[in-house]
Amino acid sequence: MSGSEGRNPIEDYKIIREELDSYSDKLQNKKEIIVANKKDLPGFTDNLQLFKDLMNIKGIGCKFSFYISSNNVNAVKMAIKNKDIEYLSSIPHIGEKMALKIISAYKPKKIDNIDLIETLLTLGYLKKDIYEILDKIDPNDNLNEQIKQSLKLLSERK
Repeated sequence: MSGSEGRNPIEDYKIIREELDSYSDKLQNKKEIIVANKKDLPGFTDNLQLFKDLMNIKGIGCKFSFYISSNNVNAVKMAIKNKDIEYLSSIPHIGEKMALKIISAYKPKKIDNIDLIETLLTLGYLKKDIYEILDKIDPNDNLNEQIKQSLKLLSERK
C-alpha cells in the first residue's frame, strides 16, 4: 500500500501476478491474499482504514481497494467527499462506473485517529493496548478530549 521505497506497489503486484500466471495455469484461478506490512510507516493506519472501508463496498473487492488505497489517502478521501469522479477514475483500473459506485457507497469509519494513536505511542503506550480502547473513544470529540479519554481508559487497564 505504500511506495515508500520509490517502488510502485501496483506495478510490483502486476509483475508477481504475471510471473505466477506464466508458471502455472492453475495459479491464475486461485484466491489471493494481500498482506499488509510496513505497519510502522507514517500514514499506515489511514491507508489500512481506507482499504478496509473500500472493501465494505459491494463489488469493489480486494484488488480495487488495493489500487485505490495505494494512492494519496487524503486526496482519495477528498475526491470522494467532493464527488470528484475525474480524480477517482484517473486511478489505474478505476473507471467512471467504479468511481460513481465508490462515491455513492463509501462509508468511512467514524474515528480518524492517526493523531491520537501517534500521541499515545509517543507517550509510550503499546499499539495493541491503544487499538483495544479506540472503539470506546468518542469520535466527535476534539483531539485533546480523545487523549484524555484514552489516558483514562489506558490507566484503568493496568
